[in-house]
Amino acid sequence: MLESVRTRRSIAIEGVVQGVGFRPFVHGVASLLGLGGFVRNRAGGVLIEVEGESEALERFLDEVRRRPPPLARIEEISWLEATPRGESRFHIEESSAAAGGAVLVSPDVATCDDCLREMFDPADRRFHHPFLNCTNCGPRLTVVTGAPYDRERTTMARFALCAECGAEYHDPANRRFHAQPTCCPRCGPTLRALDARGIAVDEPDPVAFAARELSRGRIGAIKGIGGYHLACDARREQAVAELRRRKARDEKPFAVMVRDLEAAAALCRLSPEERALLASPPRPIVLLERRAGAGVAASVAPRSPQLVPYAPLHHLLLREAGGPLVMTSGNRSDEAAPRPRIRLTSILTSTGTTITGTSTITGTAAITSTGINRGTSTATRKRGACSSSATCWRKTTAPRGATAARSPGAGCWRSTWSARPARERPPCWSAPSAKRACRSA
Repeated sequence: MLESVRTRRSIAIEGVVQGVGFRPFVHGVASLLGLGGFVRNRAGGVLIEVEGESEALERFLDEVRRRPPPLARIEEISWLEATPRGESRFHIEESSAAAGGAVLVSPDVATCDDCLREMFDPADRRFHHPFLNCTNCGPRLTVVTGAPYDRERTTMARFALCAECGAEYHDPANRRFHAQPTCCPRCGPTLRALDARGIAVDEPDPVAFAARELSRGRIGAIKGIGGYHLACDARREQAVAELRRRKARDEKPFAVMVRDLEAAAALCRLSPEERALLASPPRPIVLLERRAGAGVAASVAPRSPQLVPYAPLHHLLLREAGGPLVMTSGNRSDEAAPRPRIRLTSILTSTGTTITGTSTITGTAAITSTGINRGTSTATRKRGACSSSATCWRKTTAPRGATAARSPGAGCWRSTWSARPARERPPCWSAPSAKRACRSA
C-alpha cells in the first residue's frame, strides 16, 4: 500500500480577519481535519501554514473560504507550496508585529445572546458584569492601540487575566478562546460614579445610582464603548428641554434608547425592516414614526430616532431605569467628536452624574462613531451642500427607516468627510476644524 503524500501550504489571508474569532475558527477547522501547522496574526491579516494530505488541505481551504466566522470578511486569499515539517498538531502562534499591509479591524459588536444570558444569571460569575464580552461580541476597533490585534495592543493590556479567564482564553472549546478583551469582575475594569466636579461618589452600585438620579430629572454622562453619551429620562419634558438648551440643539431629534424591541414597538411603529435594523449586530440608530400618545417628552423629536442597547452597561442601565432614556453624544452640537487621547471629561461641564469605567478608552473609534459601530458611516440621509450659515439637519426630516450615526450630533458629516480622501470631500470642505453646517439638497 502506498503511503499518502503529505504537503504543506503557506496561506495569506487579508480582510477583516482580526478580532472576529478567525484564528480560533482556523484552529478548529484544521484540528477537525487532522492537519498540522499554525495560524498567526500579522500586520496585513493572518498567515496560516497547514500540513497534511492533499485532499484534506483542499477541504480546509474550501471551509475557510465558504464558512468564515460571521463577523469576518475575507478580501483575498493567496497560497504557496511549502516544505513539509512533519507537524501533526495545529496551534495558534504569537503574532508577528513586522511591517506589512493595512490592518482592517472589526467594528465593535453588540452584546451577543450568550453573554446576555450570563450577565443576568445570578449563578454566573459574570452576573451584572458591565464589561463582559466574547469572541462573538464586544469592543474591537475602540480598544485597539496597535497592530496586529492582540491583547497587549489594546486598552485591556493593563488588566491581567485571572486564572479562570486565562483558562477560558486558552481553551479551544470555549467561545472566549483568544477573545482579546475578555475579563470578569475579578480581573477587568470596574464602574464608578463621579459628581459634576469629577469627584468619586461613594455608591456601591453605580448603575442603580445613575438610574435613580436620571429618574429624578438630572442629566448624566455615561461612558460606553468608545465615548460618552449625555443622558436623561426621555419621559421628563423639563430634563429633555434642559439638555437641548445646554447642547444648543434646537430641533434636531434626540436618539432614545429603549430596553428592547418590545419597548421600541410600544413607542413607535415598527416595520419588519426597521425591527431587523434595530436588532442587527451594528445596532444602528433608526428613525421611526412615533405612536400617538407615546410616553416620551414632546421635546425629544416629532419623529423618534430609536436604538436598543449595544453594550452590557446599557442593558444594565435600561433595566434599572425602567423606561426610555435620551442618549446623545457627548461632543458639542454640530461639532465632530474629540480626537483620541483628549480627556472627554474636560467637556462635561453640566451638572449631573458621570458613570465611567476605570480604564480610559482612547481608540480612534471615539472620533468616527457611526451607524456601523464606529467603522465607516452607513447613514442614509441625503448629503447636501455646505454653507457656513445653514442649520445642520434642523429644518429637515430624514426618511422613515433611515439609519443615522450611533453618536448623534456628529454634525455636518465632519467625522465622515475627514476620514475620506480629499478628492471625495465636498468642494466647500477645507479642514475638520472648519466651521461648517449642512442643509438638505
